[in-house]
Amino acid sequence: MRLTLRTLLAYLDDRLPPTNAREIGQKITNSPFATDLVERIRDVKRRRRLAAPDKAQATIDPNLIAEYLDDQLTPELVARVEREILTSDVMLAEVAAAHEILGLLRDPVTVEPRLRDRLYGLDPTGKTDVIRAVGGEALPTRLANAAAARWKPLTPRTVSSKRLPGIIAAVLAIIWLAIVASDSSLFGPPASKSDVVVSDPVDDKMNSVQPADVGNAGNVSDLAKAEDVAATGGANSATPDKSSVSNENSGDNSPAIVDSKAQIPATDVAAVPKTVSTTVVKTTEAEKSVVPRDAALPAQTPNQPPLVEDDSAVTPDYFLQGDSRGVLVLDESQQRWMPLSRIPGGEAIILEPNPVNCEPIINGNWFGVADRFPLQLTTDSKGYTARLIGPCLVRTQKGKSGGLDLLEGRLKLMVDRNTAWNDSMRPELVLGTGTQRVDIVLQSQETSVAVESVLVAASNPTNPPATDNLSRTSILPQDSDIRVTVTVLEGAIDLKTPGQEEATALHKGQRASWTVLEQKDFSSLQIDNGVALTSVPEWLLENETDQITETTKQSQRVMDALSAGGEPGDSVLPLMEDRNPQFGVLAVQILSLVRDQDRLLSILFEPRDETVHRSAIDALSAIARSSLASKQAIANSLETRMPMAEADALLLLILGLSDEQAADPTVTADLIAMLNSDRLVTRTLAIYRMEQFTGDRKGFHPESDLSRRREAIRRWQRFLDQNSRKLVP
Repeated sequence: MRLTLRTLLAYLDDRLPPTNAREIGQKITNSPFATDLVERIRDVKRRRRLAAPDKAQATIDPNLIAEYLDDQLTPELVARVEREILTSDVMLAEVAAAHEILGLLRDPVTVEPRLRDRLYGLDPTGKTDVIRAVGGEALPTRLANAAAARWKPLTPRTVSSKRLPGIIAAVLAIIWLAIVASDSSLFGPPASKSDVVVSDPVDDKMNSVQPADVGNAGNVSDLAKAEDVAATGGANSATPDKSSVSNENSGDNSPAIVDSKAQIPATDVAAVPKTVSTTVVKTTEAEKSVVPRDAALPAQTPNQPPLVEDDSAVTPDYFLQGDSRGVLVLDESQQRWMPLSRIPGGEAIILEPNPVNCEPIINGNWFGVADRFPLQLTTDSKGYTARLIGPCLVRTQKGKSGGLDLLEGRLKLMVDRNTAWNDSMRPELVLGTGTQRVDIVLQSQETSVAVESVLVAASNPTNPPATDNLSRTSILPQDSDIRVTVTVLEGAIDLKTPGQEEATALHKGQRASWTVLEQKDFSSLQIDNGVALTSVPEWLLENETDQITETTKQSQRVMDALSAGGEPGDSVLPLMEDRNPQFGVLAVQILSLVRDQDRLLSILFEPRDETVHRSAIDALSAIARSSLASKQAIANSLETRMPMAEADALLLLILGLSDEQAADPTVTADLIAMLNSDRLVTRTLAIYRMEQFTGDRKGFHPESDLSRRREAIRRWQRFLDQNSRKLVP
């Protein structure tokens, strides 16, 4: 790697990968000029006031400096720009400070369109002349005149006259009067006898009756008399009775159906074409659908079958038992989370059994709990009790199934003790994972089942996410595989999967697993017979015991913060400032449940307690491994916080190392280099992954001073030398 001014600035600002940093450091040590230049850069940046030059000095165009810092210039221009920078302490200080500030920016800077246009307007030519920018020559007179001719300053805004609104109103009034005066239907001559036509009776029935005329006896009788006149052809009634064709005595202000002053000629109605326009005012489709208040509904005949209710109308009642402040509900229409206690009616959910149906409150949205916030769910007709251990994300099913959709998390399924046991109607849970549903029937009162769902990034996705423009339509992943495991802890169950004609019986100690590919396709069912329960995760066998006093106080404070309002991420962030790191761990668990990866990354980059950092690493690792879209989003966020090469190394550590990588000497060499990094986040990730394989940290603490870290690194190097440069034995 060449030693240039830009690479030297990147080395000083810690923006180089470990391998390149070592190479540049050796070159600086071997070059007296580079060593002096490093001291000069540090000196000019610390100097508070740089003396102004005695005479005017040509400066480099800022756009050209930006292109130089962004490595967008040719080698010839790079050499020329660097030569100009090194000749001036002022320019060297500005370039070094700009490079350092850009390196400290963690998130992309958003420039408002108005500010961008204003900055572009500062250059009247609209472009940057590279030769002029470097050499400092003035613009030729001809080009300057042409630029001045193209660029004009904004003229001051003149105050509008107060008469203008009045003039506009007068013009609009004149136009309206002209339109009204030209309307022949309002100011036209009276209709003659030859102009009056009789509308078709069938058309009159469909179009002539207004909503206000329904149920009006006077109008209906008048319409019937008018139809009789039209049906007879008018041979013997050339001048009909006015009372039979007018609605003056109808008692309302509805439009007349037939003009009472017009005379119907004694001609054959059949000779009048049906397409002739009439004088009847027709109603719109919206008006036809309006049912009058006094109209009676049609009576249902005895032979008519009863009305079938919608499937959602027979949805059973779901009852929750827990602290509503710790239950988070996702509003997918607005893509935001909120505590159940903030939803109208949600505050009625308490720790004691209650008869409040939570299905209308949650309204079919995803809801869940984090660790330490258990939640119990029962139904009124299915006879089961589901205890959400946390972290867990579920959703109640619409319809009469009375089941649950489990996206990810853990729950225990048991028999509802408040429901009498009935062999003919045994408790049944319809478990939904993705678009697939599985029936679980409990066979005895002592039956206890552990259900776990894990999201895994699809190996061969149908529509992989785009790397250049990542678009996420939902907070929750939609491109993941769902791995489901059902373990029978006590008793027995009947398990029926899609496409299976007969249910499979599972007894104590047996475990069934399957995968829903991309949350759509069901994979084959696998039965693990007789697995010892000592090999299963600890949460399956832990007893439901009360929390200790200190733990209860911590949980109560977290729930108080969540119930204060706002996004859960904003509510729990103040807990990070507490001296007790357990509050930070609880806050990270809330952020992990709502998949707030941006705030988790911010916590990882901030100087926090190591336990909080490790909790954030575990949360980010689970999110990144659950979905390709989530992994790409984390990678994009890392690239805005550090150089791309270093961001790739950190993403690898966030995902976790495999056994093959832990046995690779090149990977272990990079880990040792990361332990010597100036970034706290890099050191924290490296020692965390190394300790996971060896069970020992060799006295290395990422927040310790440099001398202690170097002693620990020497111990790690001796360990690797004795172990063939591998972390695994």
